Amino acid sequence: QKGGVSPNAKNDLLKWVQSKIPHKNVVDFTSSWRDGTALCELVEALKPGTIPNVSKLSPSNKLNNATLGIDKAESDMEIPKILEPEDMISDESDELSIMTYISYFRDYDNAEGRRLAEERKRKTPDPAFCTAFGPGLESGTTHQPAHFTIVAKNCFNEQIKSLEGYPFVAKIVGPHGKEVKVDVKSKGDGSFDAIYIPVESGSHTITITLAGTAIKGSPWKASIGRDSPDPKTSRVEGPGIEPGNEAGKPTHFKIISMTASGKPVQDGGDPYEVRVTGPYDDPVPVDIKDKGDGTYEVHYSPSDTGPHKVEVLLNGHHVAKSPYAIDVTTPTDEPDAHFTYAKGPGLEPGVRTGEPAKFTIYAKNRKGDTVPLKSNPFSVEIFPPDESPVPVDYKTNPDGTIEVTYHPKVPGNYKIDVLLHDARNPLYYDHVKNSPITVFMKGGADASKSEATGPGLHDGIHDTVPAKFKIIAKDSDGIPLKEGGDPFDVKVKGPHGEDVPVKLVDNKDGTYDAEYLPVGEGQHTVVPNLKGQPIKDAPFKVGVKSGADAGHTFIESFTFYIRAVDKFGNNKTYGGDHFEVIIKGSSGNVKDIKVDDLNDGTYRVSYKLPGSGDYTINVKINGQDIKGSPWKQHI
Repeated sequence: QKGGVSPNAKNDLLKWVQSKIPHKNVVDFTSSWRDGTALCELVEALKPGTIPNVSKLSPSNKLNNATLGIDKAESDMEIPKILEPEDMISDESDELSIMTYISYFRDYDNAEGRRLAEERKRKTPDPAFCTAFGPGLESGTTHQPAHFTIVAKNCFNEQIKSLEGYPFVAKIVGPHGKEVKVDVKSKGDGSFDAIYIPVESGSHTITITLAGTAIKGSPWKASIGRDSPDPKTSRVEGPGIEPGNEAGKPTHFKIISMTASGKPVQDGGDPYEVRVTGPYDDPVPVDIKDKGDGTYEVHYSPSDTGPHKVEVLLNGHHVAKSPYAIDVTTPTDEPDAHFTYAKGPGLEPGVRTGEPAKFTIYAKNRKGDTVPLKSNPFSVEIFPPDESPVPVDYKTNPDGTIEVTYHPKVPGNYKIDVLLHDARNPLYYDHVKNSPITVFMKGGADASKSEATGPGLHDGIHDTVPAKFKIIAKDSDGIPLKEGGDPFDVKVKGPHGEDVPVKLVDNKDGTYDAEYLPVGEGQHTVVPNLKGQPIKDAPFKVGVKSGADAGHTFIESFTFYIRAVDKFGNNKTYGGDHFEVIIKGSSGNVKDIKVDDLNDGTYRVSYKLPGSGDYTINVKINGQDIKGSPWKQHI
């Protein structure tokens, strides 16, 4: 030991160290520090997370430990590097030097305590400095949200940015002593949004407290006024001002009072006036009901069909889009050509000649609702490319639909008119919503001309992989079709007559991809069909062979190489070393192991494992495991 120091200073510093890392049993400032772990423990104790793996440090790595502790103290705690790691771990370490160095840690601890105390003050709101601001503290409008903001500040008059959930209490009392609910929510930056909705006009008292103490500026007086409705922003809505009203049936609409700023008025009592005039300038009786919530229900019943005028006024001014022109129409128990439509495959691309083409007429009234039918008010006229007559069949259903069937004979464009006849004068008619309709009729595929090709139809395929082939659709002239949609299907039988699933994909280009997985070795029968008829050359007899199965095929033997390296890290270039290879499984050691010296510093190890399971492989030289040994192998 070199130098000397006051016993009291030494004992005081030693007690401080022991209070921070009592588990290290530090008894002096020499030997207790020589393995470097006490220093690392002290760094971690004063600043947790600096050396998170401190408990795993090995005392035998003295220099590494001391270097780690001194470097971390300098980089993370700004403690000067007045001591070298070699001096700390030396058997002749200087007690005074170590004490001087450790005293910097005590200084850091004391400074950290003062910093934390000030930090607590900076994080604690003080009612004398907390403030509030915003329009909701000064004025507002009944039934409309009023806003203000509370700002949490500390005794240094600084906003506390990270404050969450502090108990600010806002209380609002109306002009007649009734308390108004206020919602206060943190913005996450030390400020709080407050919102309330006053229901009375007049002066409101707003008090804001923190832990029972009023904040700076509290209380406030807010003047709340009523926002009256404006005829320009108020709304009128409902069936009574819209198309679809019927003669002899009551109708209605609603007036919604809105302020000039576009916000709803929450109370009633405003002098609205409504006038409804019929097609002959005669007034229609009107009933207005004030709902007391800013809305007004208006009812009237037109007696005549034709144009009606609806006027809505407030204090002599038209409201919203008043006056409204209303066309009163006939009842809704009759189909309307503007809403009735025809739909179905017989009106869509893909219809084939030689097949029945079908579609459905959907009878709808002017509201788009289905109209039940007792008789058929529709007719269908079809104009083929050769102008030959096309018979049409109808089936009237009580659910408001008409089923239509016709039979196209030649390819080409067909013009189809779907007509609705007037119920009172059938000589007059209108085209339904989507009439007239033009449909292109295509020639269909012919089973006797369609073909199939591909490996899935030939002998020699394996039962372990999907068998594939392609169907080529051709028309009655043997010409390949360029579009899909024909109802091909494929049936496959296994060697014992069992059904084999088949996946069939329409490529939309006149070809169809088929795929099936053979069920085993032996002959399979493949039959592609079109509408129940086998295609050309079907059925196909396919000889299937057994294939290798990935789930049962296995690796029989294993090989790896050992690279011999001398103690200086250089690869050896000659052989002669004796490596010992031990492979152990659940049944004991594996015996079938061969080590070949390749005489160039490498050794080839070959072995077979007796079965599946976990194995441990050790490779040793001179009784010691080589680098990476042992390792696990799972089969």
